[in-house]
Amino acid sequence: MAYEPCDYPIGVSEIATVLSVKPSTVSQWGVRKNLPDCDAIVNGGNTKLWTLETILNWASSTGRNNRNLNNCNDALRLVVSDMMSEKENQMASASSRWDKLSDEWNTYRESMGLDTYQKDKFRDLGSYESEEE
Repeated sequence: MAYEPCDYPIGVSEIATVLSVKPSTVSQWGVRKNLPDCDAIVNGGNTKLWTLETILNWASSTGRNNRNLNNCNDALRLVVSDMMSEKENQMASASSRWDKLSDEWNTYRESMGLDTYQKDKFRDLGSYESEEE
């Protein structure tokens, strides 16, 4: 069963994306009891969730709809796009860390007089060419 866009559950980070504010701002609204009642509580009571519809209606009625989103489809596209962008940034960061670690590993191997690994197109250090065959 798929969610209808208006029933899509969102948390603090997604609300921040939809309303073009920082997650800390949304958290403060929660502390100050400015947010609407949540639609669900999960994670042993630690995580509150709202539907997109709940947040869009609340934001429009309180003047917090900074992006002037008037339908759940647009809001959901924004949330998903932001999630994808965040994942791409995380992948780029991990790739950069992997490059640094693999370079350091090869430098170490070289200093010990050992063969170094050759990076392939998948950044895999799982093989090296040896002349001892």
